[in-house]
Amino acid sequence: VGFTSAEVASDLRRDVVRNLMRVRWRYFIRQPSGRITTVVSNDATRAAEAYVLAATFLAFAAQSVVFAIVALVVSWKLALVAFAMGLVMIVAMHSLVRLAKRSGFAQTRRTRDLLIFLSDTLSNLKLIRAMDRQAPFAALLDKKIRAVRKALRRQVIAREAVANLQDAVMAIFLGTGFYVLSTTFDVPLSELLVSGVIVARTVQTVAKLQKAYQKALLVESAFWSARELIDETAADFEPNPGTAPATFERLISFRDVQFAHSERPVLRGIDLDVKAHELTVLTGPSGGGKTTIIDLLLGLHQSRTGDILIDDRPLEDIDLNSWRRLVGYVPQDVVLLHDSIRENLTLGDDIPDERLWRVLALSGVDEFVRSLPGGLEEIVGERGGRLSGGQRQRLALARALVHQPRLLILDEVTSALDPATAIAIAGEIRRLSRDIAVLTISHRHELLDVADRIYVVEDGKAQEKETVSE
Repeated sequence: VGFTSAEVASDLRRDVVRNLMRVRWRYFIRQPSGRITTVVSNDATRAAEAYVLAATFLAFAAQSVVFAIVALVVSWKLALVAFAMGLVMIVAMHSLVRLAKRSGFAQTRRTRDLLIFLSDTLSNLKLIRAMDRQAPFAALLDKKIRAVRKALRRQVIAREAVANLQDAVMAIFLGTGFYVLSTTFDVPLSELLVSGVIVARTVQTVAKLQKAYQKALLVESAFWSARELIDETAADFEPNPGTAPATFERLISFRDVQFAHSERPVLRGIDLDVKAHELTVLTGPSGGGKTTIIDLLLGLHQSRTGDILIDDRPLEDIDLNSWRRLVGYVPQDVVLLHDSIRENLTLGDDIPDERLWRVLALSGVDEFVRSLPGGLEEIVGERGGRLSGGQRQRLALARALVHQPRLLILDEVTSALDPATAIAIAGEIRRLSRDIAVLTISHRHELLDVADRIYVVEDGKAQEKETVSE
């Protein structure tokens, strides 16, 4: 049972992770990361404990049946007493068992709320400290900690009350039952002694059964919490109807593409082209739809009407996984893993050092990495906190290039950089566009000045603009 419970926890975690890798993007962005963390780290373990307790409950139930049959064979009168005692004990403890179940669900819910808030707090800790907001955030955390403590105290009350009251109830009913049998039914003492042992064992087993049931109820909520997340994600998998292998040698075209978020129009008939071996820049005011264009091209959202063509083939006819393998992506908010530079570049793939150093050189960060004591094995810190903004951007660019993409997508990669660094990175991006297609969102003149094609995206429309060279 112990080994199987470990498998139960592992299977739940695998199901959660596997489904998260396939769920629609719209589902994922609505979920607090703390909820997912709670299920994987805490709820899966408690759900496995519920499995062990359920198995224990069934074992005690089988023992109770065996003891009851033996008691019935020895003396039907004592068997009747044992049955009555077990029934009364179950009824008497029912309210405490229900309290255990309610407190178990409360603990799961409040622990999840605590971890969600803690995750958000840690993600924004620099901002909190910079604005001296530690006190109110600590107070909010303390409030959630006290809520978890309250649920745990109720669990302790229910568990200990059942444990202590069971012994008292069992002693009272055993004594009363033996007295009634010996005085009213005139049962011989020898029969009482033999049958009494059997009855006592039967009642003890029923008591253990009830304790196992109560403990299972305490952790039952964790199983349903994990199951809920698994079922939600399984019901909202990302569609991937295309089967054709992806190729990109010439042109990406958007033709009258429209898209809406919850019936709110975002794109109102977009027409634009992204050519191979060119640098295409999307610019315009915030909220105009630039990031939505990127998300549609990556297949994270599906357009309402219109066509997205990759070398004249509709995107919906192409296998999304094969298409994404042709794409390198650098998001606006660069996040690095708390791991080595090597792992941040490879993301788990086995890639030779020669290629790693080549993409680091293309990104203009190879000399910096060579100067580090650990080189490729240097740990970059939480979210890349040991590096400067420019260094993080360059490593993210190298990571996007390491799988040799045909299309490089950059989302505001120079927005937070100083002019000198922005000019340097813009030059590197320009050189890269001679070998692959580059599509970037930017408002910086450093990229606009070297672009082959510029689209101003505003109010859901895209208008091509003259480039500097034109």
